[in-house]
Amino acid sequence: MLPPQRKCFDFIVPSRHFPGGPNRFGLRSDRVVYIRFMLINAGSRLRSASASTAVDHVQREKRNYGSAFLPVALCHNPESDAYEVSMKGKIIMCNSWVILVSTVICATVSSALDNGLGQTPPMGWLAWERFRCNTDCVNDPEHCISEHLFKTMADLVVSEGYADAGYRYINVDDCWLARERDAYGRLQPDPQRFPSGMKALADYVHSKGLLFGIYEDYGNFTCAGYPGILGHLEVDAYTFASWDVDYVKLDGCYSHPKDMDRGYTEFGHYLLQTRRPMLYSCSWPVYQIYAGITPNYTAIKSVCNLWRNYDDIQDSWASVMKIVDYYGDNQEFIVPNAGPGHWNDPDMLIVGNFGLSYEQSKVQMALWAILAAPLLMSVDLRTIRPEYKAILQNRGIIRVNQDPLGIQGKRIFRDKGIEIWARPITPVHAGKYSYGVAFVNRRTDGTPTEVSVTLHEMGLDNQNGYRITDLYAERDLGVLLPHGRLTVDVNPSGVVIVRCDVQPTRLFTQNELDAGLFFSNRRPFNSFQHKATMRNSWAILASTVILATVSSALENGLARTPPMGWLAWERFRCNTDCAGDPENCISENLFKTMADLVVSEGYAEAGYNHINLDDCWLAGERDADGRLQPDPDRFPSGIKALADYVHSKGLLFGIYEDYGNFTCAGYPGILGHLEVDANTFAEWDVDYVKLDGCYADPIDMDQGYPAFGQYLNQTGRPMVYSCSWPFYQIIIGMEPNYTAIKTTCNLWRNYNDIQDSWESVMDIVDYYGDNQDLIVPHAGPGHWNDPDMLIIGNFGLSYEQSKVQMAIWAILAAPLLMSVDLRTIRPEYKAILQNRGLIEVNQDPLGVQGRRVSANQGIEIWARPITPVNGEKHSYAIAFVNRRTDGTPTEVSVILQDIGLDSQTGYHITDLYEESDLGILLPDDMLSVDVNPSGKPAMSNSWVVPAIIVICATVSSALDNGLARTPPMGWLAWERFRCNTDCVNDPEHCISEHLFKTMADLVASEGYAEAGYKYIILDDCWLAKERDAYGRLQPDPQRFPSGMKALADYVHSKGLLFGVYEDYGNFTCAGYPGILGHLDVDAYTFASWGVDYLKIDGCYANPKDMDQGYPEFGFYLNWTERPIVYSCSWPCYQVATGMKPNYTAIKSVCNLWRNYDDIDDSWASVLEILDYYGDNQDSIAPHAGPGHWNDPDMLIIGNFGLSYEESKAQMALWAILAAPLLISADLRTIRPEYKAILQNKGIIQVSQDSLGIQGRRIFKDRGIEIWARPINPVNGEKHSFALAFLNRRTDGTPTDVSVTLQDLGLDSPSGYRITELFADHDLGFLLPHGKLIVDVNPSGVVMVRCDVQPTYLFHENELDA
Repeated sequence: MLPPQRKCFDFIVPSRHFPGGPNRFGLRSDRVVYIRFMLINAGSRLRSASASTAVDHVQREKRNYGSAFLPVALCHNPESDAYEVSMKGKIIMCNSWVILVSTVICATVSSALDNGLGQTPPMGWLAWERFRCNTDCVNDPEHCISEHLFKTMADLVVSEGYADAGYRYINVDDCWLARERDAYGRLQPDPQRFPSGMKALADYVHSKGLLFGIYEDYGNFTCAGYPGILGHLEVDAYTFASWDVDYVKLDGCYSHPKDMDRGYTEFGHYLLQTRRPMLYSCSWPVYQIYAGITPNYTAIKSVCNLWRNYDDIQDSWASVMKIVDYYGDNQEFIVPNAGPGHWNDPDMLIVGNFGLSYEQSKVQMALWAILAAPLLMSVDLRTIRPEYKAILQNRGIIRVNQDPLGIQGKRIFRDKGIEIWARPITPVHAGKYSYGVAFVNRRTDGTPTEVSVTLHEMGLDNQNGYRITDLYAERDLGVLLPHGRLTVDVNPSGVVIVRCDVQPTRLFTQNELDAGLFFSNRRPFNSFQHKATMRNSWAILASTVILATVSSALENGLARTPPMGWLAWERFRCNTDCAGDPENCISENLFKTMADLVVSEGYAEAGYNHINLDDCWLAGERDADGRLQPDPDRFPSGIKALADYVHSKGLLFGIYEDYGNFTCAGYPGILGHLEVDANTFAEWDVDYVKLDGCYADPIDMDQGYPAFGQYLNQTGRPMVYSCSWPFYQIIIGMEPNYTAIKTTCNLWRNYNDIQDSWESVMDIVDYYGDNQDLIVPHAGPGHWNDPDMLIIGNFGLSYEQSKVQMAIWAILAAPLLMSVDLRTIRPEYKAILQNRGLIEVNQDPLGVQGRRVSANQGIEIWARPITPVNGEKHSYAIAFVNRRTDGTPTEVSVILQDIGLDSQTGYHITDLYEESDLGILLPDDMLSVDVNPSGKPAMSNSWVVPAIIVICATVSSALDNGLARTPPMGWLAWERFRCNTDCVNDPEHCISEHLFKTMADLVASEGYAEAGYKYIILDDCWLAKERDAYGRLQPDPQRFPSGMKALADYVHSKGLLFGVYEDYGNFTCAGYPGILGHLDVDAYTFASWGVDYLKIDGCYANPKDMDQGYPEFGFYLNWTERPIVYSCSWPCYQVATGMKPNYTAIKSVCNLWRNYDDIDDSWASVLEILDYYGDNQDSIAPHAGPGHWNDPDMLIIGNFGLSYEESKAQMALWAILAAPLLISADLRTIRPEYKAILQNKGIIQVSQDSLGIQGRRIFKDRGIEIWARPINPVNGEKHSFALAFLNRRTDGTPTDVSVTLQDLGLDSPSGYRITELFADHDLGFLLPHGKLIVDVNPSGVVMVRCDVQPTYLFHENELDA
């Protein structure tokens, strides 16, 4: 039967519907499909109309468009009841309802993603985070959103190697559009910024071998307010296709999240219908999540190639971490939806901008690779620094990111700031994946953290092992088996990323596979992977070997002092690759070399006499007779010959084994061979045996270790016996029997293996300190606690930290077993190891282990009794350890008898590192030392010992000195020089008349005095410890030999004023005499010295007494009739105890007063003070004014803790607060840019404004604060103002702050002249409703003064503007 006859209607379609003209139409399917779009629109108003009616509508379109048309035939096929569009013989099938009812198409289209794109995560460059919506091409042509910018970035992507690395998209983001569509309803770019049009820009990008991406929004508008696609979905899809777009990002501002399930799907359909391959990036789920809607990821991944789930990234570490947390916390929900062609998108890479450090940048790159995230750089490629470029182009990490499996990684571990993220990757063997693994350290403690984990614990269980590669270091770490331990040091805010490539074949013997480790680290913390299957065999072996009663007595007479020598493990580990690394592998060559150096380099002479092998010396199997044997390739001469060589050097030879089936590295253990192995060691002339405890049951060790010790004794050869017995019992919760242990072993391990890091050393030190009452009593000649090797001279300890380890190991009477490459050790570390004084302490014949006798605020004191002994009084070694990280040495002072040194004949003190004689001290003398920082910070209260003082005198409280009419300005010693009184060793920085004369000279000669700084003020620590014979204060005679009157005279001779410090208490804060009980005498003393300024602190006084005490002393100052500015700490101490200060009384007594904590040398401290002043401004600001000022403390500008921008902020805000400007910096070394801040005349003019009105915080929002202070001149009732715009944000780019003066309360109709004070730039005149716009750098400030204008200077139209 013949098919039914088709009915055809001939008509033509306007060619303008085919961008590029009819000559581009041809037979391309994407253009033919576009005809259907015309038919849908033609029939949309006809609903059920006939096809001929549709044709009539199209014919009418011809008259409307008046342009060229293309011939088309519309045919009805009765068999299928479908219409066919025919052009030049090509047939396209269309259902009739589709042609006629366009309004319901979104409900019935296919949602399948079928573009074949994004099979790996897209890589490219995207404008947004770095350039945002900068459209000002007039004033900023190089950074505005324009075709010039995108062409430039395309050029650099190619020329700078990014394209070669895989980055191939150049993506426009928001703000490229014109504000309106064109006359035909189509999108168009901004004509000034994109004069060539988007098609030309795409062509340029394509000419570079790159792909072109564009941004739009499923809403009425884009996020920046440009036209969105809503209502134009099909037109816009075809427009993008006509421009040859390769990537479309569709945002979701100004649309309803409920509509997105249909809208994003519909637009995806239209993209597919264009037949142009366009990657489709959706923001669909993020907007639904914020609206409380659960996204349908099944639908999303069938429509979109990638999608956003979380907030926009900002240029800050905090933002990166929030995104990482979201992906980790929600990974079970979102990870399963990622894969080839459809990816979760955590947003752009901000590497190379302003907000991330180098380490933080490495973290983002690594984690984005683990997350299988798109790698879309948003950085200025013209200015990126080389180290950040290298991160972005790291081929190993990009390879992980682009892995074809497309499995998104997950966070598999998180604890104490350490996270581990893992991603399955190729190659895959026998169902076992390879992995990318990222170790992230989110801690901020300033030192690398060692992370140690077995592969098995991370789910990597391929029995053939994994080859490990460090991707940033580009270093092959060898092959590791599943229960082998991977150990990495991760910098703070940093990452180590490794790839673990599954090994396809078995490279090891069965014993090595059981051991779990090859080529790499060793020693699982608790290696009981085989416990369930091997427990019975343990029992059998025990019954055959250990059931006999054995002697537990240690009878070798060895190690009467702690053993000293060299041990391979920590430095050389289990490096068995003698082909690739012959100089550093575990071999007879290595040990012979070290033996040579121990002798030739003076170590043997200093006492180091053992050369000890550790793990990995063995062959994989015992010999045919069941005896141990060394690896034949690495120890071709055998162990006996090596021992002979060591002995020939006058040294002793040590060896390692394990009481278990295997050593920690998987070589044969001694279990089942105890007697044979003891005899073997004796035959080899071994002098020292270390017996580890991997792959053994700790419960059996109470019998096993004594049994092996018995066999060692029975050989008749003296061998030092080192045991790990207690350590393995402790980690499973057993309590070791130290009485038995010390009768069996010469030394024993109690705690974890040491690692090459300060943290590891401190962990061990803490363990020994915290458990000293349990373990110290068992140490002594012949039996020692062993905290593990000395790692001095390696990589993980600084010089100061190395000195700490050596000193503490000496105090602990610990074995001194160096583990360092003696060929490359630097001289200063060699000197530590060979320090004769410390070695003498370590080897002291008494053999008493030392203890931690004090631990407070990061300072520890350790003490060990040593010889000589006088009667019953021991000598002592004392170690002062500073674990603080505050950047400056800490002075530690202690009275000898307070730490148990009470010999009435005294002690001769020697500094062992400095080798200096400190003289003789008696028990009640104070020993003071400066200890450099290293370790954990500590905090303390500013005062803790109140004294109860009651004064019953009625005194006048009126302030009547007429001083400080503007905030005092000058130089103050405290924050920079603190209480440094060591003028012998530090004469240039100690508190002395020399220091203050020097600063007075510089204040006068360097322009500070000219700028207004006129006070030179002493702080604490200038006093002698006692008053004079007449009860008067006196300065320290050595540091102030000329006396205070002479110093005051010198300062006055420079045209400056002289200030001094005291304390209303029994003592000053540093413990010098206070004024309590001497108020009248001290007031007259200060006056007699010519003092001009007096600061009275409040340590060692009761805050309740201050309401009487401070007024009383003020009364005495007034009575002297010398004008002395009176600075009080009265309210600060009351606020700290919860009292409410009486500011009415305070301001009637004091010229200035402290309200809050001491300032520290940090931005955080500055901001805390600012927050206090802002949050409490209503209660404290009204009391400030001429003669009486709130004092937020010193200026720390020019020191160490503030950046340039932060320094500007402090100066500006202190001026706004009408605060005293008291510099505390070393004027000899201050850099010019900080000096310029301190001498800025415009800001000082604000500070010293004669109105004396303290400013306030008038705006605070999203990290931006505005502070304002009324100043002169005044016009009628209208003040001028100083304004400070403070940016506390960390988003990496300047923030534009725009505000009208009227909004800030500046409402003079005659307007204001605006001057930017740091730039010293006149910004012209502004009326109250005029807008002031400033760009403020992160952590920075813009400060302007707004001088009220006295007359009407403008025309009406200017006022309106």
